Amino acid sequence: MQNEIKRKINVLQVIRAIEPHIEKVKHIVFIFSSGKDGSAKDREQYKLLFQMLLPADVIINDQLEPVDFEDINELERCIIECCDNLVKQHRLDESDIVIDATGGNKTASIAAVMATLDRPNLEFQYVQTNEPYEVKAYNAMAVFPKQSAG
Repeated sequence: MQNEIKRKINVLQVIRAIEPHIEKVKHIVFIFSSGKDGSAKDREQYKLLFQMLLPADVIINDQLEPVDFEDINELERCIIECCDNLVKQHRLDESDIVIDATGGNKTASIAAVMATLDRPNLEFQYVQTNEPYEVKAYNAMAVFPKQSAG
C-alpha cells in the first residue's frame, strides 16, 4: 500500500513538472529506474497517462533501457545521450530542452546537474516536494579560475 501511494505521488509530481511546458512541449523522454522497486515497472501507466494529458502530436519516448539510479555515471551518460539525440535527430536547440529530476532520488538530481555543467543553454528542473510545489529551474555551469602564469 505504501509503495502504491509513493508511485501516485511521483506521478503527480511529474505532471506538475510538465505543466509549465504544456503549450510548447514536443518531445518527452522518460528515463526509468531499474531494479525491483524501480519505476520501469510503471512504464505503460506513465505512457498511457501522458498520452491522455498531452496534445496528440507530442512524441513520448519510453523505450530506453532502465538505468540504475544509484550509478551516477550511467545516469549522467544516459541524460547526455538523450539530449544529444534530441539535438541531432529532432533538430532541437539545447535551450529547448529541460532535464527534469522530479521523482528521482538525490543521485538523479546530481546527474541532471552534471549533465548541464558544460552546456550553458541546457536547464534542469525539479518540483518542490512540499507546498507550494513550485517548479524550480536552474542552469548550472562549471567555471574554473584562470591559472596564473608562473
